Parts: sequence; structure tokens; C-alpha cells
Amino acid sequence: MPAVTGVLLSFDLSVKDQIDNDPSAFVALGLFEFVETDAEHPQFNQLRTGVMVMRAWENHLRFGQMKTAVIEEQKRYTVEGEPPDEIMIEDKANGPSVMQELDAIGVRCFAYNPGKASKVERALYAQDIFDDGLVWVPGKPVLDADYRQDDALPDWAEALVAQAALFPNGAHDDMVDAVVQGVRRLRDRGDIVLTSDLPEPDDDGSDDDLPRNQTGELVSPYGAD
Repeated sequence: MPAVTGVLLSFDLSVKDQIDNDPSAFVALGLFEFVETDAEHPQFNQLRTGVMVMRAWENHLRFGQMKTAVIEEQKRYTVEGEPPDEIMIEDKANGPSVMQELDAIGVRCFAYNPGKASKVERALYAQDIFDDGLVWVPGKPVLDADYRQDDALPDWAEALVAQAALFPNGAHDDMVDAVVQGVRRLRDRGDIVLTSDLPEPDDDGSDDDLPRNQTGELVSPYGAD
């Protein structure tokens, strides 16, 4: 798992805890830096910021359990007294009531309101973030927690990837929804930048495309030396 520079906790809280209702879902998203390489033009290698899904779950929770879950995850990602950068909760279903309870005890949350957009529409709004290769999941820990396999995933990540593969036709899509709203929030905050946002580099960094006179000397493109 790479070192992270920031953490966002994203919750999608359900209405009821009955097994036939949608479950509540949670993902922890960590910002990390990686080098995007260009094999043909290594001079164009660049440092990018990606999003690591560090943890995910879904469960049928009662109202009191939802509040407890948020507090527990905040504690889990509090390091040396520093809490996670942001806790976001979808401002629907039980979300507003849970946030009100949390606010009363000093736990501040960002209320995410998707408006009238469907879950599919929300996913489409975030699709370019995934297409750009900015969202990652970790490999499976092997013996020593510091070592992870590249070709295997932790059980929770397997479940998340499987749900994403079936979206929007799976039985549930709540973890996917929690990821989508989280990465969209990071994009809106300016924490992650798409390739399309970056300036186009010169082909080779040379001045071969600049105007020259008959002797090969560079000349001003504006007609004056």
C-alpha cells in the first residue's frame, strides 16, 4: 500500500436494515502519488495523483449502528491525532439524520446531494476518472502486511470489483455508489487531475518547429528580430 497524502471517507447510508432493502456502504479513499511513464518518450514521464480504495464494506445497519460505523471508521483513519481530511455522506435516506446526530457530538461531515441524477448518471459523470487510470485497489497481503500480491485482491476488494463489473445490473450497487461519489468529490476539490486537463507537451522538447531563415537561423514569428 503506497503512502497516502490525504484520506476521504465516503458513506452511502440506507433507509432500513431489512435484508430485502439496499445495504449501507462505505469506502475509504486515499490520495497517493505515482509516476505515469511513457516508454517511447521517457522525458514525458510525469508525477500524477491517484486514488487508492483502502477499505470497503456494505452491511444492513440499524440507525444507531450507522452512527457508530461512521465514528469507528473516523477513529480507524485518525493518525497521530489527525482525523481523515473529510467524511462525506450522501444527503438522502438516513444520511441527513445521521449527520445531525454526528454534528451534535462534533463530528463534521460533508453532505453530498446528487440531486435528481440516477446512480447510472452519477457513474457516467465520474467515468473519465476511471478511464484515466486514477482509481486503484491494493493487492492481497501475504504473510507480512507490507508485502502484497499484484495478481490477487483482498476479499473486500474482490467484492467491490465484482459489484462494479455487474453495475448497474447487480443485486446491489451501494459500494460502487460510495466510490463514485467519493472520487467525484476529490475531482471537484481539485485533488485529482485528468490527463485531458494537463498541457500538451512538445513532441521532443526541441525548437525544430520554430521558423528559420534560409541559413537555418531562428527568426521571430512576428516579423521582427
